[in-house]
Amino acid sequence: MFSLANSYQAFAEDGTLTDPGLQQRLTETVTAFLSLVEADVRYVCLERRWYEFLGDRTEAAITQRAEA
Repeated sequence: MFSLANSYQAFAEDGTLTDPGLQQRLTETVTAFLSLVEADVRYVCLERRWYEFLGDRTEAAITQRAEA
């Protein structure tokens, strides 16, 4: 998401990320992960099945750079 060396510049005074695109991506990722956790807790059948984390966006620029 951002370089650790520049992390002190990544956050605003209110605790949000200064880059709105990164803030939106973080919000979507956390929301999707919490939905996955809720589904795992509520639906016991998922314990025996493989499932994909739907918040994983493989088309994201950071993923594309890592794969290149």
